[in-house]
Amino acid sequence: MKILPPETIREICKYCTGWDVWETRKALASLARTSKAFRDESSDELWASVPVKALFDALPSRTILKIGISDKAIVKFKSELMTASDWDSFYRRTFSVRELYLDNAGGVEICILSSIFPSQSHVEQAIPRLIRLHLPRKDYYGHSTTPWLILQVFLVPKLQFLKVNSFGESGWDFIKVVPKRCPVLESLDLSQLHGWPNDDKAVFSDMIRELENLKSYNGPIFQERFGRGLSLLPRLEHVSIETRFGFDRSHSLALGSLPFPALSSISLSVDPSTYGRPGNAIELLRAISSKHGEHERRPLSASIQFVELPLLEDVRECCSILSSYSHFDLQSISLTAQIDDDIEDEDTEVSELALTLIRPLLRSVFLRKAILNVTHQVYFTDADVQEMARAWPHLEILKFNEEACWNTQPKITLDGLRSLLSNCTQLYELAIAITVPWSNYNGAERQLGTLDSTYGIGHAMLAAFNLLDSDIEDELFFCVAIAQLAPYVRICMLNSELGRIGRAVKDAQRLPSCVTGPRIDDSLAAFLADWGTSESGSEEEW
Repeated sequence: MKILPPETIREICKYCTGWDVWETRKALASLARTSKAFRDESSDELWASVPVKALFDALPSRTILKIGISDKAIVKFKSELMTASDWDSFYRRTFSVRELYLDNAGGVEICILSSIFPSQSHVEQAIPRLIRLHLPRKDYYGHSTTPWLILQVFLVPKLQFLKVNSFGESGWDFIKVVPKRCPVLESLDLSQLHGWPNDDKAVFSDMIRELENLKSYNGPIFQERFGRGLSLLPRLEHVSIETRFGFDRSHSLALGSLPFPALSSISLSVDPSTYGRPGNAIELLRAISSKHGEHERRPLSASIQFVELPLLEDVRECCSILSSYSHFDLQSISLTAQIDDDIEDEDTEVSELALTLIRPLLRSVFLRKAILNVTHQVYFTDADVQEMARAWPHLEILKFNEEACWNTQPKITLDGLRSLLSNCTQLYELAIAITVPWSNYNGAERQLGTLDSTYGIGHAMLAAFNLLDSDIEDELFFCVAIAQLAPYVRICMLNSELGRIGRAVKDAQRLPSCVTGPRIDDSLAAFLADWGTSESGSEEEW
């Protein structure tokens, strides 16, 4: 058998990875056993990201003392029993580790790590490629028992990502040395931390200013001093703020007080119940300065998630602020809210049109992505879609109320869809509810000549169309029209009642370019007859 080149083998190994960690590890382990050609590359990928227990699995069993049910709890490592050959074997395995999860102990007593790694030089020798570190969580009772002094040895100079999952009194000294020990740190995740004493907040506020290479931050803003220090970092591009935990209300954020010279994306998680309204998020948005340079403009992506259904005025306010930055070009906006399936629609403003909520965003002419899932009983009309299409010619992704439980009332017709696709030539992913009523059998719209001239624009870019809660009565007319509008689109549905339409659209897309007969029914009815009466059409999933 001819040996594949290394880059091909590495690409094959990448296809074994997925969201399920354990299935990924099983697949890579199986691949490593297939042949010598795959052994090295798949083993390297297998060991790239590991829990702390994997380090002990790489040691001889005679050196490990276990107790408890099935001997799962590792409580002691007998380093004196290790031979030079044992250490060489251990280093060969751990050489591939780039990401280490100390928060997934798997029965390992974290304190015994000092037996393997008594100093930072031992970590650099055993795990020379370590760049991502996840620190331990709190215990079952919510207490932080992390041996912070021991864990300082893992703060190696090459570390680029650090996630802090818990914090206690002894953690202060650990946090203080992070900037000095990790000079190239690019990402800091404090999203699991909240409700700290003021002394702890001050420690982080002082530390954050020293991370000059930080590019990504995820966590709360504790106080004005912390936010100010964060916004002065010269390379910080991505900011994800947990405003649900709040910041010190005794120090408000002044308008334009947070410069963020390199900001390109901001994500906010908002809990309106914290202070009755999402004042933290709105105050933070107002505090971001839009001035980076006299003539410089920067692209910006914004994502705001409301933990509860927000007031419409708060949604409008967020849209207004995001679209008013004079030195940002808003290119992506996501406004979402967590809802329950049993929320009553009567509790919302039924008469409110969705375009009223987001009208300020129409000023963002460079918008490429718009995702809006914020409230019930708001809908778009053909006129609304046409106005958005003219305002956002570069649009690539458009999604409105992308969950079946929103019960969106469809008002957009095929004419509105045609206008959207003809103006937004780069649109490739769409999720909106439309309505297609029964048409007159002998009407002009069902004539092949009229159909071709009206819907035959051939929007080749559109790849996925989620119909959501669409009301499609004339299914045959819709399938032929959408096949003309978007010849390569894949229909996706959350509503199982529309499942057969996806297959029917595929059939319509395979029709020859020249068809005969005066009406679409005469030319296509026989071709599509197999799905017209079938209740078992294959349902497409996104």
